[in-house]
Amino acid sequence: LVTAAPSVGGDRYMQLVRRRLDGQTTQTLGPFWQSTPDRFLPSFSTVVAQGTKLFLSDPRVHEVRVYTAEGTLTHRIRSADPIEELTSDEKMALTPAASPRAGNSAANKAYNADQDRLAPRPSRWPTTASIAVDPTGRLWVESFRKRRTDPHTYTAFDATGKLLGRLILPADSPAIAFTASAVLLWRTDKDGADHLVVYELVTPR
Repeated sequence: LVTAAPSVGGDRYMQLVRRRLDGQTTQTLGPFWQSTPDRFLPSFSTVVAQGTKLFLSDPRVHEVRVYTAEGTLTHRIRSADPIEELTSDEKMALTPAASPRAGNSAANKAYNADQDRLAPRPSRWPTTASIAVDPTGRLWVESFRKRRTDPHTYTAFDATGKLLGRLILPADSPAIAFTASAVLLWRTDKDGADHLVVYELVTPR
């Protein structure tokens, strides 16, 4: 389970709680960084448990940290991809994810617009959107998308952290899960009907 931990310098932190099936807590791990509150570009750490390992992504850098079930850091899986800076136009084009005041009154709209104008814009794009681990131990790291029309890009690493390659999927077909030899996609057809589609993963030669 993920529970809140005291904030530090505005950043939110979390604790990971291990519980037995009878509900008894056996261990509490952390605190770990969880998110940086940002009205325009919020980013979050993704936590995945697989076997006796815990994987935590950090969208502030190109890094996934691997821990034992007891909370000992064993690996840092990184890529050499650059962290992209926002241009001035990109900063001004951002819209807030949430407004400080709810409601459509003129006073609330004016207040929110004023706060949007004064609020600092982020300087960097987040690096990752989510992570997944398949049954073979491969780590799949989804890159952050600047626009909803951008493709979904997944970078694969083996269980030792070696870079295997990248999988690029259409914007309307995100990966739902990875198996040992396939990927499960969510796809919406032209009539608005949703489908789950399975594609085999083939290693390039």
